[in-house]
Amino acid sequence: MKKAILLFTTLLFASGLYAQEKTVSGTVKAAEDGSPLIGASVQVKGTRVGVKTNVNGQYTIQVPPEGTTLVFSYIGYRTIEVVIGERTVVDVSLEIDAKLAAEIVVTGVSEGTSAKKLGFAIGKVDEQTLKEVPAVDPANALRGKVSGVTIVQPTGIPGTAPTIRLRGSTNIQGQSNPLIIIDGIITPPGTTLADIDINSVESIEVIKGAAGASLYGSQAANGVIQIITKRGADNPNATDFTARTEWGFTNLQRFYPLNNSHRWKIDPNTGDFQQALDNQQRPTTNRVFEEDQLMDNPYPGQVRNHQEELFKNRNFNQNYFAIGATGKNTNFFASGARLFNQGILELTPAFDRYNINLNADHKIGDFKLSGSVRYTNSVGPDAIERGQGGPFYGVLLLEPDFDIYAANPDGSPYWAYPGQVPIPGGRRTVSGNNAINPLYSLATTTFDLRRSRILTNASLSYQILDWWRVEAQGSYDRSEEFFQQTTRRDTYNSNMSAYTNGGLTRYESIDDGLVLTANSYFKQSFGDFNTSLTLRYQFERYTGNFVQVSGSQFVVSEVPQPQALTTTTLSNTGLNTDVRAENIFANAIIDYKEKYIFEALIRRDASSLFGAEERAQIFFRLSGAWRITEDVELPGIQEWKIRASYGTSGQRPPFIAQYETFNIVNGVPVKNLLGNNRLRPSRVAEIEVGTNLFFLNRFNFEFNYATATADDQVLIVPLLAYAGFTQQFQNAGQMRTNTIEFSLGAEVLREEDWKFNLNIVGSRTIQEVTQLGRPPFPTNGNFGVASGGGVAGTMFRIEAGLPFGIMYGNRHARSLDELQVDANGFVTNLVGLPRGTLKREDFTINSDGYVIRRSVGGSPVEGTINERVWLLAAEDGSPLVTKIGDSNPDLILSVGGTLSWKKLSLYFLLDTQLGGNIYNATRQLLYFNERHADLDQAGKPDDKKKVVNYYIGGLTPGLGIGLYNNNNPTEHFVESGTFLTVREINLSYTFDADILNTIGINFIRDVRLSLVGRNLLTFTSYTGYNPEVALAGNATSFRVDQFTYPVFRTFTLALQARF
Repeated sequence: MKKAILLFTTLLFASGLYAQEKTVSGTVKAAEDGSPLIGASVQVKGTRVGVKTNVNGQYTIQVPPEGTTLVFSYIGYRTIEVVIGERTVVDVSLEIDAKLAAEIVVTGVSEGTSAKKLGFAIGKVDEQTLKEVPAVDPANALRGKVSGVTIVQPTGIPGTAPTIRLRGSTNIQGQSNPLIIIDGIITPPGTTLADIDINSVESIEVIKGAAGASLYGSQAANGVIQIITKRGADNPNATDFTARTEWGFTNLQRFYPLNNSHRWKIDPNTGDFQQALDNQQRPTTNRVFEEDQLMDNPYPGQVRNHQEELFKNRNFNQNYFAIGATGKNTNFFASGARLFNQGILELTPAFDRYNINLNADHKIGDFKLSGSVRYTNSVGPDAIERGQGGPFYGVLLLEPDFDIYAANPDGSPYWAYPGQVPIPGGRRTVSGNNAINPLYSLATTTFDLRRSRILTNASLSYQILDWWRVEAQGSYDRSEEFFQQTTRRDTYNSNMSAYTNGGLTRYESIDDGLVLTANSYFKQSFGDFNTSLTLRYQFERYTGNFVQVSGSQFVVSEVPQPQALTTTTLSNTGLNTDVRAENIFANAIIDYKEKYIFEALIRRDASSLFGAEERAQIFFRLSGAWRITEDVELPGIQEWKIRASYGTSGQRPPFIAQYETFNIVNGVPVKNLLGNNRLRPSRVAEIEVGTNLFFLNRFNFEFNYATATADDQVLIVPLLAYAGFTQQFQNAGQMRTNTIEFSLGAEVLREEDWKFNLNIVGSRTIQEVTQLGRPPFPTNGNFGVASGGGVAGTMFRIEAGLPFGIMYGNRHARSLDELQVDANGFVTNLVGLPRGTLKREDFTINSDGYVIRRSVGGSPVEGTINERVWLLAAEDGSPLVTKIGDSNPDLILSVGGTLSWKKLSLYFLLDTQLGGNIYNATRQLLYFNERHADLDQAGKPDDKKKVVNYYIGGLTPGLGIGLYNNNNPTEHFVESGTFLTVREINLSYTFDADILNTIGINFIRDVRLSLVGRNLLTFTSYTGYNPEVALAGNATSFRVDQFTYPVFRTFTLALQARF
């Protein structure tokens, strides 16, 4: 009996245990279209029991006795909890969480990944931020929104995208532009962002360093920017229509400070300038100097502001229309846009751009097909700066009494050369001044730039098993560019004695890019471990065809074709390129309970740009992250992650770098460039550590520190004469950069009617040349030595141990302590001062802070014709060449935010740079031509006035030299680059459906009316048009102002309607 009772009790207990364990199954789908969610997480709450859904979104899970609730989650979707109760089948539909979806990134990773699970930093700008003030291109859209991004707009020419640098420079010679990817399409080097319409962009992702960019190997040493465009409607199972129009005008922020006084004698009889007499006492066209040499006399007649006459408020408008739909199996998005930007320069054509975009996705069972087509066409001005001789040079050199609208002797408008020939009934500028009337220049020389581009992309993926997916991708990118500069046949020569008969320069280029990719994705969970492996093969081919013809002497008028030029003046050049690469990589990721994440990546690149003996190169990445708050509950902290990564990426050499080249001189080939079959890509190795912190449900903080070493710099190295060839591309240098980045996002105010969001981003980068396998050299950043030409191309010194972007030149003495003396007390280190002549007490500091002679012949020097400054001298008596400035800023900081009250909203973005120098070469040349405001002595106290030679005089032994310093790089023209710019403003009001319904409009979802401003105000001590200026080359590291098209602002009214 006892045995029977024991057996019955045991069976009853066992059956009770069995009854408490339950098998639950079901399906997890997307709420928007009912499609299965593959790999969704199903977890028994409060336990370690969990599974992933299969290829059909199905799951089966063993629920332990204590389990009562299932937790369903999926990347980009809202997590939900479901009480099991007595059910054995639990089906759920997950809804997209816009905030979580925004955290999904696709750049630098093999497939879409939550930013919470990354071991490296990635910046992202979402659609909401982008659409506040739609920028003219994606580069401008990044301003002030991502830390570690330096953007400089070196020219205001409409249709010219700014220069972007991510963290520090990675190239000593050549550009530091990042790799551009558009919806997965890898674009060729040199791709311009000026062709892309920002209205159709959903987000922009930025990988700032080599560690994060390792996925792209030898293409991504400068980082990566991916532009992701819209692919459907805003809401599931819906069709959206959006129409937006924006109209306004452009405007110059401020005028360049110019001299409105002169130093000439006035004829009391005519009230005009007194004419000098020749040896036979006959009047000439030259003027007579006043004896005091002070430029403090008002001009006779009407004084004009030529900048106001040249720079006009002109039209700016954007128009955009889009349709998007999201269905159960199909998404599509189509848009068209036009940007019309006339800039501020009179007599120049507008930049006129048209964009058409089409994206579509379709699911058929386990297959998914996606495709994109993007077309752009633009026309606009280009190459209208031209330094000396261009309109921006002429408008500043003309004297203010000259009438730029005066007719020429042949009756054509805009008197050509006011410094050469007297103007009947009009004023002329100083004889010998080489300025051309800017309006005449623009009327007789035209610039026509036309670009067209088509980008296509298609992909097909197939979910073979719930843990295995394969994908094939193909993209094609074709861009065509046509440029022509034409000078009319009836254009005057410089002394207006005859016509030049004009001339023409034309080039055409066609570039094609084909990229084919095959991917295999493996994802599997093993208990608490989640793993993924991606294998990829990629083939690249880029071809280019460039043809240029130039010549002069049109034989007929009004036929701007090369066939109309004199045959003997024609010259032609061309270049055909064909670049191929094959790349493979493997990327493995493993995490434990999504707390500890580890990743490893290896990539092999084989490119025809590498030397024949270095065809294959290896790149890699290791990264890890710890989500602390998944392990430890910290009061007030919702998410805290620390991470670290180490990786390498590279930069491919230029096309010609590995080949021997020859110059043809008088029909004879002459050796030039020696080939190099061992040439490798430059290689950047980066260590990045950082943290992400989300706390108090309001604040989101990120901090990054990155240090990178760029080895195997591709440099042009001069060769010894006996080698026959003059130079060779070699791997011959190293750079090192250190960057600190931070960002803070905050919901400062979160009330029912009032909301205020704030975003602060900042960064500081230190960059240095650490090794140089060639003699030090000056440069402006392009391949070659001193390639900028003149003062602008010779001041930036490349030398091991020096910061990259440092300026070298001469210095004028500013302190008596700088004066070195010999044993007898005589000063020894001033240029032009004979030894043993003057002691320290013979010098003083003038009102400008410079060392001058105290007296000459017993009379004080300051304010007299003897006042000069002194250059510090080297030991041999020549001008001392030393550091005079540094282009690198101390801090880049931006503050943006949105303040809203009900339907009224104010968005703003403030952009600032602290520190860093700009060389104002424009100011230096204006000194020489006596046109800068510094030379205007009117209104100054007599003892503070300076004579002309104080500014521009040559070396006078015993007295010194003028500040102009014969156009040599000089510290006097180095200015602070610190600025604060009101970069973007949008004051808007939204009329929602409730408001519209009250007036009988029920077919429009909402209407938004906005007042928009771009580049509104700049606060700076810099004396040029704008501190955002640079020459060609590495514009972010070599900051020079030399008669460039000023950056301008826009004021517009925008109206958007959504249906």
